[in-house]
This record gives sequence, C-alpha cells and structure tokens, in this order.
Amino acid sequence: MRRVILLICTLVMTGTAAARDSVEWVTEHFEPYYIANGTLAGKGIADRINHALMKELPDYDHRIAYRPILRITAGLKAGDQAVVTSYLKNPADQEFAQYSITSLVVPPLELTLRHSDWMSKWGGAEKISIKALLSRGMTIGIAQRRYYGDDLMPILNAELKAKQSRVHSTYASHYRSLADMVARKRIDATIGYAAELKFYDMTSETREPLVSVPIVENPHILYAYVVMPKGDYGDKLKVAVDAALRRIRTTDAYQDIMFEWFGRSPAFVAAVKERFRSND
Repeated sequence: MRRVILLICTLVMTGTAAARDSVEWVTEHFEPYYIANGTLAGKGIADRINHALMKELPDYDHRIAYRPILRITAGLKAGDQAVVTSYLKNPADQEFAQYSITSLVVPPLELTLRHSDWMSKWGGAEKISIKALLSRGMTIGIAQRRYYGDDLMPILNAELKAKQSRVHSTYASHYRSLADMVARKRIDATIGYAAELKFYDMTSETREPLVSVPIVENPHILYAYVVMPKGDYGDKLKVAVDAALRRIRTTDAYQDIMFEWFGRSPAFVAAVKERFRSND
C-alpha cells in the first residue's frame, strides 16, 4: 500500500512538473547590455531586465543561457522556448518572431571614431552624417545580424550593394571587435551606443582614444522588446510578459536600469517615462 501511495505521489509530482512551461533567457556578448565577465558580470542592462521579469513570472521555470547571435535567429525559427529582452524589431524576422510591449528605451545609435579624426577631419562637430563620411571614402564596420534601426539600415544596405562598398560587414561581436578595428586604424568608424563605448573604455587597455558622436541621419530614440517565437508557446508567453512589463516598467527601480548607463538628460528621462506610460 505504501508503495502504491509513493507511486501515485511520484506520478502527480512528475505530471505537475511536466505541465510547467520553461523560458530560456538568452544572453549574448553585447556589453553593457549583457556582461559575462569581470566585476560587473550579470549586472548589464538586459541582465537586470531578465532578472526583473523572472521574478514576475513565477509560473515558469527559468534558466539563463548564452547563445551566439546567429543561433538566436535559428532558435526563433525553430520555435525554441527562448527569448531575448533587448531586441530591436527587425523586418527580416517577422515571419517567425513576435514582440512584447517595449522593454527598453535607448538613446539613438552613434558613430564611434578616432578622436584625432573627429578633430582633424570633422572639426569636433556635434553631429556627423554617415552619407558624408562615406562620400569622403571613409569606411564603416558593422556586425552581421545586428539591426541598426529603420533610419540607418537603408543607408547601410544600399552601400553594401555598391561595387566598391565602404561598409564592411563582419561576423564579429556586436561592438567590441569593431571598436578595436577603429582604434587600430583598420576601419574609420563603427556604429554603437555611447554606453557601449563607455563600457569599452572601462575595460580596454590604453589605446587610440575613441569618441562617440551623434549621427545626422539617426536622431530618433530607439525601442527594444522581448522577442519570442510565433506559435502557441510564444502567444501565451507574450501575454504573461506584457502583463509583467506593465507592472514594473513604470517603477523607479526598473527605469534606473536605463538611466545608470544612458544618463539622465531631461530629453531621455522624458522619453522613457512617456513610452512606459503608453500601451506600446
């Protein structure tokens, strides 16, 4: 009799565990959004958003796992139970991916270039045009599968199709290896957030000084989302994630995740608060 009771309990427990959905919170080599090493490991912007959402979704089993960016796309196509919390909406993914409401507000992408070039070739300009930079024969490095937003991608894609393109596309990391190429004078510029250069400066050896400069063609605040696969699993998870974000994204604790890296300029603070009060 005791064995029968134990067997029943085991079956009930097994059935309960099997009924729970799981979520794999994907991390990348994308500092300061995801930080894998050093004293700030696990304390990146998206790392902290991952943990905030995990606390809000107790009905799911959670795990954090690293995936290279190309495997993230493959996982979305395959319908894996995996999500990324810092994803820009990419038209190329619309057939197999869906998005939460806004999870992250970020300042516009900027050009990273050598400080010496900024002063000598651009006179320390407050903004630089990518089209002007390319027309001068200068080179820009970009990362494969990184989406640079609706303002910049048409310019970059058009240049990539040119016979003698000045845009070099690489399977390198999102930013660091490209910034290294700028510092070593292999390319003239790359594109990233000012916070990426800030982290790069914090963790790199002495080298050619770099500077982050706003881009004329890219004045807009960007919005990132939790991306998940389409299908029954993704549909259910989207409802849960959207509800969780609505509960927490208007709190000071959540917004401070952004302000600590992106700063508290009046314009940026207003943009964050406006977006997170909306239904988007």
